[in-house]
Amino acid sequence: MLGAIIGDIVGSRYEYWRHNMLSKDFPLFDSDCRFTDDTVMTLATAEACITGFDYESNKPEDIKFVSDTYKKWCRAFPNRGYGNRTRAWYNSDDVVSPHLSFANGAAMRISPVAWFSKTLQETQEKAKFLSAITHDDDGVKGAQAIASALFMSIKREGEDYPKKERSTKEEIKNYIETVYGYNLSISLSDADKVYRHRKPTRSQASKSVPAALLAFLYGTDFEDVIRTAISMGGDSDTIAAMAGGIAEAYYGIPQNIQKQISDYMSADLYDKVLMFEHERTRFN
Repeated sequence: MLGAIIGDIVGSRYEYWRHNMLSKDFPLFDSDCRFTDDTVMTLATAEACITGFDYESNKPEDIKFVSDTYKKWCRAFPNRGYGNRTRAWYNSDDVVSPHLSFANGAAMRISPVAWFSKTLQETQEKAKFLSAITHDDDGVKGAQAIASALFMSIKREGEDYPKKERSTKEEIKNYIETVYGYNLSISLSDADKVYRHRKPTRSQASKSVPAALLAFLYGTDFEDVIRTAISMGGDSDTIAAMAGGIAEAYYGIPQNIQKQISDYMSADLYDKVLMFEHERTRFN
């Protein structure tokens, strides 16, 4: 979860296509960085997971609970880069968005799900439940792919988990390719040709989700994954958030990077982040 927030903050100043940084040579943090809707919706997902919902029964009250949780967070932190349709939805009385999106908004917020699930199947089903409120099949698939890669990257402790060792990157790549159909068997130099990020396609889940997965697969440590994700251009904060969430699970986060999160949010919001992190650690 913190990895997604860091990716969002670092990538925020390169978010728009005119500002893309097509290189890995840049300072991670500066005064132009800020948290965006990626962070807000990630924290909303964490709160929903901690509070609990019945993802298997698909009951209207559980759908409304998740919808209300997302809307509450969006309204508390407006002007953070939400799309027009998202703003219209969270200011409306609609439980499920009437304009289901094919963009990457579901995948960008999904990282907490993997930390609060005990099996890969549970991770995927929760990701689908949380995503279908605002996204169509393409958006849901992207969220499930990111959540699956993250779950497979976690080294688990305790008897509740059938597999305690994390999967290798090759195992993760093969699984995502087989189940979700993304082509991850390409070089980074070819990625722009296959997953080209140009307006208006920059935020499509079908483009940015595999880009984030490639950044994780080719990155050599947490920081390098973030740098690789941003260097791919496109929707930089979201690609870095998705890749950063997986990289946190696989590599962990260096303390010198993690401690800088607090510089970009209020003390009250940072306290919530720490509380969610405590619950995540306790669950695992």
